[in-house]
Amino acid sequence: MYEDSQAGKASVLYEEMLGAAAAERSQAASAAAEALVSKHSGSGYADLAQLMLARLALEEGDTANAKAALIELIASTSDPVMRQVARVRLAVIALKEGDPEEIRNLARAEGDDGFSSHFQELLGDALVASGDLEGARQAYQEALKGVTADSQAGRLITAKMNMTRKGDDG
Repeated sequence: MYEDSQAGKASVLYEEMLGAAAAERSQAASAAAEALVSKHSGSGYADLAQLMLARLALEEGDTANAKAALIELIASTSDPVMRQVARVRLAVIALKEGDPEEIRNLARAEGDDGFSSHFQELLGDALVASGDLEGARQAYQEALKGVTADSQAGRLITAKMNMTRKGDDG
């Protein structure tokens, strides 16, 4: 009965968090998310709350707190997919900050759970932004190994890879 009661309380807090976020009441959403993390740590709700805290921090332009929430999620979750989602989101932040080395580090941090193509695509994007077209081309080629070539993702990655060839003589 206690576990059912706790799950019910977590569910109510989760609904509060989502409702506040949808209504763009970021302080209320943050409060509900923080309550979930502190009172229901180790639950799937706490994992989702950490993602919400990261999103809310980014919306406020607070990259440091967004990173902290994602790093905490990586450290606290037992769900390998949730860890990879947090790593991909950290890689997106690294892309915005122009830090391809951080993307490489995040990609190497854990085994391939089907997220390799995401990291490689983000790495390619960061390398294009830094002017390393050859490195970007290689990253995009790696990204293509993890997707179906005729899928929407495959076509997008191929288009990005083709754009790295501008100015090639051959």
